[in-house]
Amino acid sequence: MSLAMLSDPHPGADNIHIALDYAAAGIPVFPCWEAAGLDARGTHKDAKEPYTLHGFKDASTSEMQIRRWWKDNSHAIVGIACGAAGFFVIDCDVKGEKNGVKGPNGINNFTEIAGKLGIDLGKSLTTLTPSGGAHCYFAMPESSAMPDGKLPGSSVDRERGIDTRGSGGYVIAAGSVMADGTKYAPSGPDLIEARRDGMLPPLPDGLLAAVRPKKVAGKLLGVPAALPRLQPPSQVEPPHSPPGKRDFADADAALADECRILAATAEGGRNDTANRAAFAIGTFIAAGAIEEGRAMADLQAAAVHSGLTADEAAKAVGSGIAAGKLRPRVPRADRDPPLVDGVATFGAKLAAAQAATQAALPVTGQLSAALPPPAATIIARPFKLVDPRTIPLRKWLYSKHYIREFTSATIAPGGLEAVFTTTLG
Repeated sequence: MSLAMLSDPHPGADNIHIALDYAAAGIPVFPCWEAAGLDARGTHKDAKEPYTLHGFKDASTSEMQIRRWWKDNSHAIVGIACGAAGFFVIDCDVKGEKNGVKGPNGINNFTEIAGKLGIDLGKSLTTLTPSGGAHCYFAMPESSAMPDGKLPGSSVDRERGIDTRGSGGYVIAAGSVMADGTKYAPSGPDLIEARRDGMLPPLPDGLLAAVRPKKVAGKLLGVPAALPRLQPPSQVEPPHSPPGKRDFADADAALADECRILAATAEGGRNDTANRAAFAIGTFIAAGAIEEGRAMADLQAAAVHSGLTADEAAKAVGSGIAAGKLRPRVPRADRDPPLVDGVATFGAKLAAAQAATQAALPVTGQLSAALPPPAATIIARPFKLVDPRTIPLRKWLYSKHYIREFTSATIAPGGLEAVFTTTLG
């Protein structure tokens, strides 16, 4: 394997586009330091360390969030949260000489291990790192969340230059450019295309057995080793409600908007725009809010109108929809609180109470006398504008609408009694 170098007068200027491409394919990303330095608090940060407060746990596919991150750190390299992306990565390091002792060559060692296990590394997706190492990508096994750490076993460990990156780790994305101009270079098939097309190679059985942690729970707890290990709780989301009228309307409006934008896209961004549009509509398709054949036909027609060939349009739209279907849109019924008509509810309760009272009384001449006095009539009065300064201070605040990373509140005219502040992360 060889090290790919990049000569660029502004190293890392395109890293944001790398991040957006990964996010469009449904791969959560976050910014990492492109070189060692000091943060705003004067704390030393190593190269490849996350810029975000919670590291890879903050990874996102939100274009708005990604643009906000890279606006603050324009040359940041791109980190991938392996577990959230469904990746299991073998990280092969090539260490240099230290104190006269040559460091391990993880690539050679892993190749040797793979050969003994009968694993064909030609089926893995590989990224070459600036230090001369390699990241070999496999699909995360569905049956277990892989740890981030050593490959267990005396012949496979970090001392031989081999790490694993699973549910508790991250790697730097292919295409990322460091501050010195060196690049994480892809080798072989494109990772984004493989992720979109569902062609990520599975982790071979022999290697899966090698990387699973040893069963030490029985020894630590003093219980028989034959007892089964506890399994992590299921991460499967509960079923959502079927789409309603507003969901169908949302899907129709989204399809019309995406087709309009796509059809007007100029050369240079048509393929990417087609894929992003298809991804967005794919989330509606997965929720059952729009028919796939219709959506695909409309998007492909818009893509061809923009200048793509029929084959290019079919590929971009097809892969985008496939990725979007992996992230079904949550129906409005499961997102919005039910609206209650207070007047109608009150009227229904009042009518029911009167009916019950009448049914319980004997039908005699005394019926009208036995009935309770009629309820006060509700009368609508014209709105009258008053000076807010004359309204007493309220002790409450009503907040209903929540937008990602923001909150909005409707506050009674006249203000609140107490002064308060809030910090939004």
